Amino acid sequence: MTRKLRTTLIRRSGRYRYGMPSSAVAFVIPALLLAACGGSTTPASSTASQQPPPIAGLVTAPGGPFLTDSSGRRLQFHGVNMVAKCESTSIVSTAAGAPCLPGPAGTTASEPNYYLALDTSEADPERRITESEVETLASMGFTSARVGIIWAGLEPGPLGVEPNDPRYCTTHANGTAFAALAPADEPFDQDTIDAYLANIDSLVAMLARHGIRSLIDMHQDDYSAAFYNVTSTTPWKAEGAPLWAVCTGASSSGAALPPSSAAAWGTAPYTDQRIPTAIGHFWANDVSGNLQGEYIRTFAAVAAHYQGNPAVLGYDLFNEPFSGIVQDVVSPLLNDELQCFYAGKNFAPLSCALTLPPQQSPDSGLIPALQAADPGHLEFFEPDSAANLGIPNTVAVLESLPFTNLVYGFHVYPQPAGNTVLEQLIMSEEQLSRGLMQTKQPGGPAWFMTEFGAANDVSDDANYGELADSMFLSWMYWAAKQFHDPTGGAEEGLLDANGVPQPMAAVLSRTYPLATAGTPTAQSFDPDSAAFSFSYTPDTTVTTPTQIFIPVAQHYPKGYQVSVSGATVTSAAGAPVLTLQNEAGATKVDVSVSAVQ
Repeated sequence: MTRKLRTTLIRRSGRYRYGMPSSAVAFVIPALLLAACGGSTTPASSTASQQPPPIAGLVTAPGGPFLTDSSGRRLQFHGVNMVAKCESTSIVSTAAGAPCLPGPAGTTASEPNYYLALDTSEADPERRITESEVETLASMGFTSARVGIIWAGLEPGPLGVEPNDPRYCTTHANGTAFAALAPADEPFDQDTIDAYLANIDSLVAMLARHGIRSLIDMHQDDYSAAFYNVTSTTPWKAEGAPLWAVCTGASSSGAALPPSSAAAWGTAPYTDQRIPTAIGHFWANDVSGNLQGEYIRTFAAVAAHYQGNPAVLGYDLFNEPFSGIVQDVVSPLLNDELQCFYAGKNFAPLSCALTLPPQQSPDSGLIPALQAADPGHLEFFEPDSAANLGIPNTVAVLESLPFTNLVYGFHVYPQPAGNTVLEQLIMSEEQLSRGLMQTKQPGGPAWFMTEFGAANDVSDDANYGELADSMFLSWMYWAAKQFHDPTGGAEEGLLDANGVPQPMAAVLSRTYPLATAGTPTAQSFDPDSAAFSFSYTPDTTVTTPTQIFIPVAQHYPKGYQVSVSGATVTSAAGAPVLTLQNEAGATKVDVSVSAVQ
């Protein structure tokens, strides 16, 4: 989530129960379905499981803005974020949203630890996601989830290690090889990674059972849990890098850092110099721990673990990168540092050379390392987090990212929040930025809005949905539940602690094309009337049908009717997934869906 104080920006809305109980996945759906193009409607009913289609095959990004499936259909995803930011020793604050905070010294570790429990054996509902809650999300049409993993959980390092440990934080001379660490000091441990991912695997499998693909997101906020402020009126605790990878120069003893003096999360990188100093060492890769090398090594192990798994959408490389220059809202230097980190010296020599001092990035960066470990999955690369506010991004613009299967993943968090004009401007800027990018994909990378929202603001979320529809843009709302997010607000969860959908579900559960046998040309949905219209140019090379998700229980309680030209309806009456087969010779398909009154 973007680095700002969310709790001051949330607009409160009256709570009400929306839709069906979270445990219900089968619905009796009365519906009207147009049997033939331009013909009359006939009543019909059907009992259908309101779930997205089952997962089959890997998703690709062959070039241009759309993701595609194996048959060449253009895909859209609607999804949610699921990121567990609290380690096992954390405690729950009494502040709004009950953010997690550091536990007492010497607290015994217990589960969950930077991952979510999957059943009610975990008593705290904000530390879990259950099967019934996933069913609820699937019933609303969500087909993707950004599943967070935390570097500190994957590679915690030696027991008892603290920041500024000289084994990892000694200055490294540029142009020299990184010295090997003693076996006892080696932070990488495959068994630890396997144990951590076993818990993530269970969540990925649960989501897949309901047609939801997982984007594996290496998440961080304010770089590391070494930085926190317990006494603030809005307490926060960061997460991301393990303590051994935190080098602030504050001491050389390897002792725990004192709490941050920052007033609240979101302002910390500009008031606590230790945070930009620590991440600055990561971008420069100039300390003995070879921070970038270890991050890449660990993430490559994650990619090898999920190699070929169709339940996985891809990998989000680094959440919301921010500058190592204090009070620097946007740093041209960071764009070069990011490109160098993503590609490595062999693939981004100009960007690596332009960093000051020259970045000590590995020869082969994060993207080629992940693609070597797992050639089939997507890589989602993010810009400087200042792009969340509309600052132009130059990653892959001034120098090519010469790789295939890339997706530009961006976030939209205007200041002030809820400003629809700024949202339009930021999304248009991101669209322009994507169009300027150079990758090894004809037409550049695909794009995906992987974060927005973070507030129970129905009208604002409706605006995001409308903008995304107009751009045929896939998206993921922040967040599925609050999960004791120490960097967020009390009402950001789409589901409350007990799994009940909140008011924004009324506009986030939408009729939309899951897979289009052609190129979309127009799309709109009105959550008030449930009127949906969609047009596309058929692709004669695609023989599989177009699939459109219909949130029957949420928006069509008395059924729906369809009008279509250029294609034939092939799904059963009242089906939650409407399927269309392109007609021979058709040059345009128009489809509209309306609620039966």
